[in-house]
Amino acid sequence: MQKRTLTTLLAALCISTFVAGCVADDKFDYKIENVVRIFMHEPGHYTFFIKNEKTPGELEIKTIGVDRNLVKIFTDLLPSKNPWVRHYTGCSPYPSWGCLEIHIRNPQDVQGGGWNHGKFGRGTTVVVE
Repeated sequence: MQKRTLTTLLAALCISTFVAGCVADDKFDYKIENVVRIFMHEPGHYTFFIKNEKTPGELEIKTIGVDRNLVKIFTDLLPSKNPWVRHYTGCSPYPSWGCLEIHIRNPQDVQGGGWNHGKFGRGTTVVVE
């Protein structure tokens, strides 16, 4: 009887650990500054070239993909300012889905990027201005 109770307890512990890991809090909110180039591969899929302030001449490349309906682009920057990006959660009914705000100077800051869907085709997005 004790062996059965121990097995049941161990199974319950494993299941509760698994369930807790699945519903973990995946919230995030961060800002990416000093963006020097923005490529839109498809609506919702962007690559950013980010100037590294500590190492002049070095660019960090960051690709972010979110649902196309969770992207907002603002043309709210002065010509002297670099674009910046905010990537965060809490804006959709799905808690772990990320949302994207892209703050640019003008529409020309966003350039078309390549995409590849394997046997379904590949190409380059043309940004409409």
